Amino acid sequence: AGSAEADAAVFDGELVDEPGEVLGTIVSDDRSPTFEEIRFRLGPSVVVSPGEFVAAEGRDRDGSLVSWVLCRVLDVHEVNPHEDPQSATVRDVLPFPSTYAGEGESTVIYRLVRCEPVEELPAADGGIGDPTEIRTLPRAGDAVRRPRPEMVTAAMGFPSDPDQGLHVGFLHSDSSIPVTVDNGAVQRHVLIVGGIGSG
Repeated sequence: AGSAEADAAVFDGELVDEPGEVLGTIVSDDRSPTFEEIRFRLGPSVVVSPGEFVAAEGRDRDGSLVSWVLCRVLDVHEVNPHEDPQSATVRDVLPFPSTYAGEGESTVIYRLVRCEPVEELPAADGGIGDPTEIRTLPRAGDAVRRPRPEMVTAAMGFPSDPDQGLHVGFLHSDSSIPVTVDNGAVQRHVLIVGGIGSG
C-alpha cells in the first residue's frame, strides 16, 4: 500500500496509471449497464454531485482493461427500506424506538448513481489515448473511479496546456480543471455574456 503500483493496473503486460479513488462498482438492473446509461453503487463514504465526471473501467471479454469510459453523473438515489412510507408511518404511530445500521454497515441501505457515458479513453502506452466514441460497454462489477484531470481535459477537447488557447474559466464540477478554448476554434468574433445572479 502507498506505492505507485497501488494506483496502477496491468495493461498488455505494462503498468497503466489508474484514475483516482474508487467510487463504487457498476450494477446490473433493467437499465444498466447500457451505452446510454450506467448505474453504480456508491461507496458508503464517497460523495458525487450531478454534472461531475467519473471514469468506469472498460474491459474486454477476457477481463483485460482496454479503456476508461468517462461518464457524467446525472443523479444519485438512496435506497433505504427502513424509511419507506409504511415503515415511517409505523414508527410514528407506534411508541417503539426504531434503530438500524447505517450505510456501510447495513446490507440493504446504499446509494445508486445514474450516469451518462460521454467518451471512451483507450488505455494506451501506460496512459490514455485519444478520446473516441464509446465502443466498450462497461460490465457489472467493474470499478468506477474519480477521473484524473487530464482525462476530463482530453474528453472535453481542451488543449492539454492552458497557455495554448483562450482560458475562459474552470469546469463547474471540478474547479481544478481549466476550461480553455483551442486557438483554432476561434476564427472570428466571440461574445461571452452572463447575467448577475445566473451563476
